[in-house]
Amino acid sequence: MKIRNSALITLGFVGSMTAAQAQFVLLDDFESYTAGSSIGAAANWTSTVPVGRSDNTVGTETGNQYLSTASNAAGGTYDGDVHSVFNNGSTLLADAATGTFFFRAQIGTGGAHAGVGMGITDALDAGWNDAAGIVRLGNRTDGTTSNRTNFYGYNASTYDNLNVPAAVDEWYNVWVVLDNAADTYDVHMQRDGDATVATQTLVGDDLVFRNTTAAATIESIFIRAARDNTFAAFDDLHFAQGSNLANPVPEPSAFALLAGLLGLSVAAVRRRS
Repeated sequence: MKIRNSALITLGFVGSMTAAQAQFVLLDDFESYTAGSSIGAAANWTSTVPVGRSDNTVGTETGNQYLSTASNAAGGTYDGDVHSVFNNGSTLLADAATGTFFFRAQIGTGGAHAGVGMGITDALDAGWNDAAGIVRLGNRTDGTTSNRTNFYGYNASTYDNLNVPAAVDEWYNVWVVLDNAADTYDVHMQRDGDATVATQTLVGDDLVFRNTTAAATIESIFIRAARDNTFAAFDDLHFAQGSNLANPVPEPSAFALLAGLLGLSVAAVRRRS
């Protein structure tokens, strides 16, 4: 079940955690769309879908919807990449500023060759050449089924292995802290039950943007699916000004604890009255 910031605010959750979470702005959690619909038809989204491929779609699981990437062209080549871009018509991050992009990601049983990037333009234009930081799920650059279940981060002219082997069908929390003055970014990851990133872990440090155009602003979010027969899912896209390593989508257990504390507070107030 997806827990939203608005639910926490409704509960009156106060303290430092609220202040940190309030800095995040929800870009999309895919809950308002029809399951199975093409994302390119949704508000704030556009897609480039070459002949022979399918658009990225809205997937669903119990109590949750997400963006599903799929590639259905034969041959396992780069020809036919599917690009989708989110742009809400406003600048996400100014030049020389620091900001944090948060999302959740999942790899399927077939592995993946898909990625998410922060774009310096508000359209697809040159594709990944318009991207600053890029986090890739899988790295099947050789056209085989190898390198398909690790996370990677773009760094200057190549993709660095972030040394986080992804468990199949498990959601990973990802924080991308962008330094738009130095044109570098850090990647932090976390998943409960994963020894590699059981607690929030810095897995990519001072990675260099792909596009280092001077005075560029961050305008959009790119989602790309490449190789055939691959699957990746993305959800809960958030952006915050400054460096913010709070989780804007608390686990249900944390929400239950907060609800319990609220219940105790209400009971105490009633006893006093």
